[in-house]
Amino acid sequence: MNKDIIEGFWKELKGNIKEKWGSFTHNNVLKMKGFYEAYYGGLQKEAGYEREKQQWKTVPKIPSRRGRERILRKAERRLESSKIYLLK
Repeated sequence: MNKDIIEGFWKELKGNIKEKWGSFTHNNVLKMKGFYEAYYGGLQKEAGYEREKQQWKTVPKIPSRRGRERILRKAERRLESSKIYLLK
C-alpha cells in the first residue's frame, strides 16, 4: 500500500461521513462538499492502486540458471576485452 491509497481511503470515508451529516442536518452545502470529497478520495485511491500495479510490472524478473550463466559469460567477455584494451 502506498500513501495515495491510504489518503484516498481516508478522504473517501471522511466525505461519506460529511455527506451523511449534511443529509441528517438538511445542510445541502455540507452534503455536496462531502460528496465531492468522497469522489476525489475514491479517485486518489484508484490512482494509488494503479501506481502500485505499474510498479509491480516494472520489477525485473530473475533469469533462469542458464540465463544467469549467459549474463556472466557476457560480462566476463566484456571484462576481458577491456583488459586487453587497457594493456595496449
